[in-house]
Amino acid sequence: MMGETDAEGRSRILVVEDSPIQAEMLRRFIEQEGMAALVAGNGAEALAIVEEQPPDLIVTDIAMPVMDGFELCRAIKESERWRPIPVILLTSLSEPADLLKGLAVGADSYVIKPYDEEDLRAKINTFLSQPVAELPGKGVAPLEFDYGGEIYSLQASQDKILHFLITTYENAIHQNRSLLEAQVSLKEAKDRLDQKLLELEESEERYRSVVELVPDIIYRIDAAGHFTFLNDAVQILGYEPDELLGHHFSLLMLPADAESVSRSTVLPRFAGQQTGKEGVPLLFDERRSGERSTRGLEVRLLSRDGDSHRSGLVKSLSDEMIVVEINSAGVYGPARGQGGEQIFVGSVGAIRDITKRKQAEGALQKAYDELEDKVRERTAELAASNEALQRSEHELAIQNSIAELFLTVANHEIFGAVLNSVLLPAMASRYGVFGYIDDRGDLIVPSMTRDVWEECKVAEKEIVFPRHSWGDSAWGRAITAKKTVFSNRPSTRVPEGHIAMNRYVFVPIVYQDEGTGYIGVANREDDYQESDIRLLEAIARYMAP
Repeated sequence: MMGETDAEGRSRILVVEDSPIQAEMLRRFIEQEGMAALVAGNGAEALAIVEEQPPDLIVTDIAMPVMDGFELCRAIKESERWRPIPVILLTSLSEPADLLKGLAVGADSYVIKPYDEEDLRAKINTFLSQPVAELPGKGVAPLEFDYGGEIYSLQASQDKILHFLITTYENAIHQNRSLLEAQVSLKEAKDRLDQKLLELEESEERYRSVVELVPDIIYRIDAAGHFTFLNDAVQILGYEPDELLGHHFSLLMLPADAESVSRSTVLPRFAGQQTGKEGVPLLFDERRSGERSTRGLEVRLLSRDGDSHRSGLVKSLSDEMIVVEINSAGVYGPARGQGGEQIFVGSVGAIRDITKRKQAEGALQKAYDELEDKVRERTAELAASNEALQRSEHELAIQNSIAELFLTVANHEIFGAVLNSVLLPAMASRYGVFGYIDDRGDLIVPSMTRDVWEECKVAEKEIVFPRHSWGDSAWGRAITAKKTVFSNRPSTRVPEGHIAMNRYVFVPIVYQDEGTGYIGVANREDDYQESDIRLLEAIARYMAP
């Protein structure tokens, strides 16, 4: 290793990051991993630290003031003394040229923002456990690469270039892993659903292909609908066959079901109609035969004393009822009428218990509905996660912009720069105001957009609003109640000389549970949305300390 361990024997990692928030996050991560963290705000500060306390590894951002990450890496790799120190570039890698620039200055690896802690941990541990590849000697010609009209001189071995490209590619695909896993999970769920539907269709097809008239209960009725024969399977209803002989078939059914399957009540409704094959009524006491007979008639049968599941048979939907499917056909005797046609003597049918199938269909439909709900929920969660990620990236970019202004702009110009350069573009607003509470409890307004100064004809560059003068103003309510106040309708309580506000948002700045000021924007062309309010509140929380 290049550097020496600290007093506790820990490896030293130098973090070079101009964003205080990002630097603090990296410092905490490194120390949680049991290593010592050194922090610099730019490349120049980093070189001074390297001179005094050579680290074992450097993790550096690229875009920084004074000296950026590329310049820092070049300085490290051109030094005979510091060259063995591994350098990991931390960047958004928005342009392919960044990759070539990193290779040209001798960087050892990239980590793409937003970085994955597991990936960063693996790269740090790899470089700490083995030395980095040396740059080629002076006698070796560098590899020149033309990209976008610019020549890049890659002063590195082919092995190092290949390793650099592979690790960078790993970074890129790692960020898509979660989304791909979610897509695979959804596809697997869909495949399972399709398989179950296919199994149901195959089951129904096998059921239809079974012998048509081989049921659990075989019956025969006369022309008037009275039973003349029943097999022993009728015991599933709690009856012995002899008990039902001579009784009308409606004895076994719910009254409503009996009326819907009996010739005497059904056929009068079809008098004079041409039903076609699909509209033919299904009947228990069927007179038609062959292809025109009744197939698949579903009715509910009543059991005696609620004993429909006796003898170990399938339990019914209730203690008194089972669902059955009936196939029936007319029976004609050898005698013929006056016109020579055969005489109808009754009907024969087969009754099959389909309670279990109905339960399975219901369970499958329920499972299908639940799966559909889960798919919709997961899709909504992914969309929400993606929206939250985009919002977080947007908020982070704004926070970094604000932090950069605080570091680069004079104190008396900071808040004006934040309003005009960051807040107004982000909120698409015409007016903006910033105010804070001083030690006396009065509101000081050091900055507002130029339009406000001109329209209000304010002479001073800093306005003081004593607390007793706040009244019922929107910004006063926001500070006092420590809650955001907004409206997408024109304000009707505007003091004389104040600008007209068509739409406005006032967000309190709260620090340690105390209202310390506010940020206000107004007169956007379209309505402020919840996302705009969340963004402004996030900016207020960031600026509060």
